[in-house]
Amino acid sequence: MGGSSFDYGQYTTYTKSKTTATRDELFTSSQLLDEVNPAKIKNGYREACDSTDNPNSTPVIISLDATGSMGFIPEYMVRTGLGELFKNIYDHKPVSDPQVLFSIYGDVIAGDPAPFGVGQFESQADLLTAGLEKFWLGGCRGGGNGFETGSLAYYFALNKTKTDAFTKRGQKGFLITIGDEPPETSLSIANIKKVFGDEIESDITFVQMIEQVSRTWIPIHIIIEEGSHVRGYGLDAVKGPWTELLGPNAIVCSDHTKLAEVIVAVMEVKSGKDVNTVINNWDGSTKVAIAKAIGSLSTVGNDTTSIVF
Repeated sequence: MGGSSFDYGQYTTYTKSKTTATRDELFTSSQLLDEVNPAKIKNGYREACDSTDNPNSTPVIISLDATGSMGFIPEYMVRTGLGELFKNIYDHKPVSDPQVLFSIYGDVIAGDPAPFGVGQFESQADLLTAGLEKFWLGGCRGGGNGFETGSLAYYFALNKTKTDAFTKRGQKGFLITIGDEPPETSLSIANIKKVFGDEIESDITFVQMIEQVSRTWIPIHIIIEEGSHVRGYGLDAVKGPWTELLGPNAIVCSDHTKLAEVIVAVMEVKSGKDVNTVINNWDGSTKVAIAKAIGSLSTVGNDTTSIVF
């Protein structure tokens, strides 16, 4: 997938038609549709391929916590976030020819009926928005157990993707999860089968998944400070466990309306740009949010062919 290209005017026309839509009108699915069901991926893989429009494709996976405390993030992405994400990628050029795939996650351990949904790699924002609208947010309920299973996105990236960027050029993609709760410790044999239909020999820990996925992807987790779990338990209770897993790649976003810009700034730094230079390329409240988010990121060895934790 990903043979199309971004047109900001086309995207804004699309989003204007959704201005007065409620969240329920944006996300109308009441079941896990086959086209976003990870157990029914055609040929077993989502592919990010080079094309005439995108000859040097860069794959980007963005996986959103879609449980009750974070449902405003998919809504933000549909209304404005996707357009700002693509516009700023093309303006700031952190990577070439972005191909973005969205997924949503809930809590498989708590028994969510549809704890993971996955789209396609696309380079056209309105196609991604239309894809987002197919997700069943009600299937990601969460369970009040103090975490959500964002590791499903890691399992997906590790086992269910193929990218020309890495196959042809040894270039890693970006794997960005977004949420407001601490990480879980592992995924069980039963839950992997439930979500992906895969038979595995033993449970897999999140640490193992991170070690393996880091060979082909740059893992980033963005903590939404406005999320109810952070507000209820404190930022340190969420950031600490993620930092143990990802080091400085555990990022804090203090303003979700700046999430698209924070994502782009993180990609700039991880692609080798100086942190201070990146921060100073933004203005006003966006600059403040970005400075808080990326201030601790290392600028040594952070290109897309090697990752430093």
